[in-house]
Amino acid sequence: MTKTASLLATVGLGALMIAGLAGAREQPAPSTAVSSADDASPQAPTGPHTPVSAPADELSEVVVTAGFRESLVRAANIKRNEATVSDVIAAEDIGKYPDVNIAESLQRVTGVQITRSRGTGSTISVRGLSPSFVNTELNGRQIVSGGGRTFDFLSLSPDFVGSVVVQKSPTASDIEGGLSATVDVRTARPLDVGKTTVAGRVEGVYNDLRKQASPRVSAIGNYVNSDDTFGISLGGGYEKLKNRSYFQQSYGAETGVESGKSPPVDYNRDGDFNDAYAFDHAQSYFVTTGVRERYSSIVNVQWRPSDAVEVYGDGLWTRFEDSADQWDAATRFTNIAPASAGQKYGVVSSTIDTNFVNQLLGGAQGFLTTLDADGVDYRADRQPYDRRDTISSGAVGIKLNNGRLHTNLEGQFSRGVLSSFDAQASAFSRASVGITRPDGYGGQADLTFDRGYNPLDPNGFAFLTVSRRLNYSADRIAGGKLDIVFDVGDGFIKKLKAGTYYSDRQLFSTYAPSNVDAATAARLGNYTFQPGVEGGSISSAPFLTRVSSNADIPHWLGSYLTFDYDKFYKALGGEAAVTQAVPYEEQLGSRLDITERTIAPYVQVDFSDSQDRFSGNIGVRYVRTRLTSQGYGANLDGLTFSGDGVTTIVPPAGALTEKSHYGYVLPSLNLKYNLTDRLAARFAAARVLARPDFSQLGVGISVNANVLNITSANPNLKPYVSNQFDLSFEYYLPQSGLISLAFFYKNVDNFIVNGQVLDTRVVTRSDGSTVPLTFRRNAPINLETVKIKGVEFGYQVPLELITHFNSGLGLFGNATYIDAPEVPAEENGLPFPLPGVSKYSYNVGAYFEKWGVGARAYYNWRDKYETGQDNYFGDREFQIAYGQLDGSISYDVTKFATVSFDFENILNRAQKQVNNFGLARAWLENGRQFTLGLRARF
Repeated sequence: MTKTASLLATVGLGALMIAGLAGAREQPAPSTAVSSADDASPQAPTGPHTPVSAPADELSEVVVTAGFRESLVRAANIKRNEATVSDVIAAEDIGKYPDVNIAESLQRVTGVQITRSRGTGSTISVRGLSPSFVNTELNGRQIVSGGGRTFDFLSLSPDFVGSVVVQKSPTASDIEGGLSATVDVRTARPLDVGKTTVAGRVEGVYNDLRKQASPRVSAIGNYVNSDDTFGISLGGGYEKLKNRSYFQQSYGAETGVESGKSPPVDYNRDGDFNDAYAFDHAQSYFVTTGVRERYSSIVNVQWRPSDAVEVYGDGLWTRFEDSADQWDAATRFTNIAPASAGQKYGVVSSTIDTNFVNQLLGGAQGFLTTLDADGVDYRADRQPYDRRDTISSGAVGIKLNNGRLHTNLEGQFSRGVLSSFDAQASAFSRASVGITRPDGYGGQADLTFDRGYNPLDPNGFAFLTVSRRLNYSADRIAGGKLDIVFDVGDGFIKKLKAGTYYSDRQLFSTYAPSNVDAATAARLGNYTFQPGVEGGSISSAPFLTRVSSNADIPHWLGSYLTFDYDKFYKALGGEAAVTQAVPYEEQLGSRLDITERTIAPYVQVDFSDSQDRFSGNIGVRYVRTRLTSQGYGANLDGLTFSGDGVTTIVPPAGALTEKSHYGYVLPSLNLKYNLTDRLAARFAAARVLARPDFSQLGVGISVNANVLNITSANPNLKPYVSNQFDLSFEYYLPQSGLISLAFFYKNVDNFIVNGQVLDTRVVTRSDGSTVPLTFRRNAPINLETVKIKGVEFGYQVPLELITHFNSGLGLFGNATYIDAPEVPAEENGLPFPLPGVSKYSYNVGAYFEKWGVGARAYYNWRDKYETGQDNYFGDREFQIAYGQLDGSISYDVTKFATVSFDFENILNRAQKQVNNFGLARAWLENGRQFTLGLRARF
């Protein structure tokens, strides 16, 4: 029997068994009809989408104004009436989302863990799987952010969000792709708001490392005509955030083969070059000063002339800009050599640890815990970048109701364009420097410059190159859906649903570098070219500036030199003249041009007993996808190192086109049984899929000669497919309280790992010389089966349940345990934890709301996890356990106006990363953030 047939049999048997149990135990229970966003009808009759709501006496007890507790009440009500295993974050009022960042709010949902970018929530992972397994939607349709399948929530303003639903079990009518979860960001429909109103906010945001304030403003208006047949909502917002961060980074444990270095290096000073040792590849000290800006606008329109017809449309436009200037002082122990013939170089002393050789890679005989050498590559770099992410999304639809027959036809569109510029200037010298670890492997390294070397003398630095790069990515989805619902009647089967979804998704991505080498700089600026120094250079002294910083990081370099682009371009006749001399040229071998066309019909049956005590749905969805991947091959026999020894130029080969297709049957079952009026049990079983990242589906090849990696893609990859099961219990307390417990299990097939082989290629240096290099050549393949299981616990408890003296006080929080296996990142490699999985995570918080005063504080913590990034040498990168305390205080000046004060990371925690044997990889300090604001509604 196939896995699909087995799951269908399980689904059917489970439905019959629980139906029999429900028939034997039917009891009267109150019910309230609630409309579902998935129904074609404007008012869904009592059925599986409208299970037992709060008893009438409970509803009369809950009297709260628009505040944080109100958002908890709304979230609990939405969760209670969802047809699936779901969790919800709800806005306190129109234009009043409870957090200043959507991702930050979602960490209050059980099973959700977030990743931060410069201290702010950016992406989310759910139930132990990476962010690319989350399907993000806006009002029930897919939304893209320009960077591929992983949605960046920094691009989306929370100011116009009504609720965010994290759906963990699918129905047949849901768009596929959310193997870990589907996150549906819902904006309020104007007729649902039901009245004409205007709300706005003005805030100032202060970063204590940047020591500057910046503005955040937004406004939303909702209009409903007098007979409630037409409504329109319009909103707009602008946000600017000035920030600063301090980042000390290592790049992992590189294994250096003494004879393989050019020139050879005797790491253990035994007089030969026959050994191999692992060492810290480099140490970089970054000071990042940045500005983030976000422009947002929305429109929602509804026209409902009668109960038989509704026409609607909504649109969103947002642009997120992120620019930063990064000073970088980098000490690269991977490159020990003389600047010119006859100069001193080599290891002066070293200490070797052989206690964990089995954890080292590449045949290393030990790890160099200390290393003191002459001729170490020491750089005064600067790496500015400028990123712009623009999202457009819209839908137009019509709902027709003809008796018991309801039809919903909708056209959908979403487009994300991500464009960016980045540069790296390389001015370096040959340092006499030693590295030690006074705080152990997990502590930050300490660098000591000695034997007369002065890192602040600009005359000791040679200029090699400025590497510039333009990046462009466009992701578009155009499609539509047809949903047909037939209300069967008052029997056990309540609704029959059928429909289809079609999407045409296209992603195009490319980049174009421009590398200004020393010879070009000498010609444009009339400088003396030194062919015998570093393979060809000019003096960097005219382009360097001394900077200082006071980062609260152990063993930080307080002062160092950095590159000054203004001085550089001015000396060479202007940036336009430089670009004319060295134009940007697209790297065709790295281009992605992928089209996915999907059609997905479904059928679904919704059912419930006569008292709505037992309800659910069962259905099946068939997904058929055709993929076309176009691009260019790469000429690996023509690899060229730029002058900095880091940037790699890959000449293209011929044009390539690959096509593939697949089809999957995806059954699903969702059941709910109300054990009492307050206690509900849910069970769900489904087969779900998630498609590989677009970067894995290309036909091109990228090369990084600095860390000796060749990465190719595989357009014939199969999607991840999971058979999954959920069991949950929800107890709804009086006064809007809630306690929930959930168990989940996922069996994920077609898990992708890297097939890896060694590949030796001859690389040409900028001076025309060549050197053979042995690369790790990676290509993704479907290889593993991964089983993930876990437990989620959540609560929101108003303390007035205990005594009226606690009126206004409440607690909320959650905890998640995830049991995920270790899998090899490379074929036949060592097993490592799944990227993004923290075994334990929790959120605890408390709130107070009374007398117009609102206050809340919450602490979020997640356990150590593997980042899945920057794995240059196979030793992985792990974010160690991290916790952050955030909160807010507000006061209602009048019933129309509220002042508020929010704080983030008030304990000023830093993020730390290590490799597989505990070697420090990074230390990141983002500082605290404070927001003072005024909100008004009329």
